[in-house]
Amino acid sequence: MSRRFLGVVFGALVAGCATPSHYPSDGFWINGAVVRLEPARLAALRANWNDGALSLAATSHSDPVDHRWILDLVALNEELGTAPCHHVVFERIEMLPLKVMTTALPSGNRKEFRPVKYNENWHIDACGAQHRWRVMDDANDPSNELTVLLLGH
Repeated sequence: MSRRFLGVVFGALVAGCATPSHYPSDGFWINGAVVRLEPARLAALRANWNDGALSLAATSHSDPVDHRWILDLVALNEELGTAPCHHVVFERIEMLPLKVMTTALPSGNRKEFRPVKYNENWHIDACGAQHRWRVMDDANDPSNELTVLLLGH
């Protein structure tokens, strides 16, 4: 399975993807480079989540093996953001219609996503700031079974 992450970190759109044989179990692909996390760092990120976060993630229609990865990615982004946060609350998952979504890339080009299996907004409270993360598959890129986008604050 390939994973892609597009989100706002330090005010810039960040992109990453990987195939199973190249996906690091201890980190993330961001802008073509692997960001590795030591076990203690990963444990600290996971401690940032509220107690019910993993149970709520289990209600997602994304592949269950990706739930922890998505939570880790969100926590990493919230910690590295312009307003670093170490207390992240997963509030709810909103199921969305399977319709085309277009977003702007840092290059100024627009990217179209076509979810076919699942399309969700994960609502997150990061130290009082409300964030929406889009979690979906993308038929425009069959090799990529997961896309995660930070939509806004």
